[in-house]
Amino acid sequence: MNERGFSLLRRLRFPGVGDERGQSYLEFILVFPLLVVLFLFIGIYGWYWWNQTTAATAIHDGTYFAAIRHGSRGLGYRETRRALRAALGRSALAYEDEFAITNYPDMRSTWGVIAYDTAVRLPFVGGKRYVCAWTPDGATQWCTRDTLFSVKAASFQRYERFYGGPPRGWE
Repeated sequence: MNERGFSLLRRLRFPGVGDERGQSYLEFILVFPLLVVLFLFIGIYGWYWWNQTTAATAIHDGTYFAAIRHGSRGLGYRETRRALRAALGRSALAYEDEFAITNYPDMRSTWGVIAYDTAVRLPFVGGKRYVCAWTPDGATQWCTRDTLFSVKAASFQRYERFYGGPPRGWE
């Protein structure tokens, strides 16, 4: 804008034209939504990180407890549930059908896995397509989910004290 335009605006008495009054207010209005989004993202990521860490620790502890009892899955499930409830409170109920502990007696080991796809749900963000079901005739059913973060962890443990000594005849 040229000098003549500024003088016209000053004659019309528009507030703030040609001086710095209200600049901090305008900056606040522009920056505040960005700060809110930033803090919201930090909170969401913190919740995801806490879920991931808790799930990995819980499935590891449950698998370990099952392995030291030579495959006692009941003890493993109980320990996994206890660890999830201790860290997540009521939110642990969402993990109830999302983990499994399996024994492999031939390998003298126990395997545990936990997978939860909706630990953090953000509407209108993500929209990943995935196969949610197959039909016997080979057709695929596609589903979408509004989530960016999924919690997945696994643990493999050998039975404690499984070594039976050297083979016969070695001594």
